[in-house]
Amino acid sequence: MSFDDSFLDISVINPKLHHGYFQYPSSKGQILEFNDIAEWRDYLDSCRIRSRRVLPIYAAQFHVALQVFLFAWANAGMIKVAEMAALRALESSLQYNYYQPLLAADPPKKKKTPAPQGQLPPAELTRFGLAKYLDYAERHDGLSTVYEFSKFKNNVNALNRIRNGLTHGDIFSGFPWGGLMETVRDIIEHAWRNNPEWPEASLCDNGLAEIRQAEWTDLCQ
Repeated sequence: MSFDDSFLDISVINPKLHHGYFQYPSSKGQILEFNDIAEWRDYLDSCRIRSRRVLPIYAAQFHVALQVFLFAWANAGMIKVAEMAALRALESSLQYNYYQPLLAADPPKKKKTPAPQGQLPPAELTRFGLAKYLDYAERHDGLSTVYEFSKFKNNVNALNRIRNGLTHGDIFSGFPWGGLMETVRDIIEHAWRNNPEWPEASLCDNGLAEIRQAEWTDLCQ
């Protein structure tokens, strides 16, 4: 996937549905109103990742969430699917950037899995939750400049709690979370801000397999 404009193609929606009325909460608590799918598309386009410092596969993962949001014009139930996809992209991106330093700074205490006699114990990959990554990024990488996790982490508005509610079927999370996409985008771009820009050639599909293999090699070392 590339950074071109085609990923938000309104032609995938039935043209008979292009004109209508749609509301969505903004990050400032206001209700945004849209009377045409092109207006909705333009809003979603404003939420895209524009930094070329973000590894392409993570930008693409977030843009998939925006694509799902586009379908919410025809079916509002897709909003929850899109929010979950965006938070999944966020956690994956933070894991790439902070897994190794977090593991070094806060090695978890875990029980060793017993192995059968004569065999080596199985390798277990330590896993951290979204809250751990957000907390580490705030304490060690200046995340508070775009998102004050410590301000929200003890209430339902924390991103990790929103993610948990979506995952486990919280019946009180039926309404859209205003500003979620902008917040997730800002955190992802913040996490990658010190990386060099990726060359245009690396944004094509042919290079993604090699990038993905290198990514997991680095992560698991």
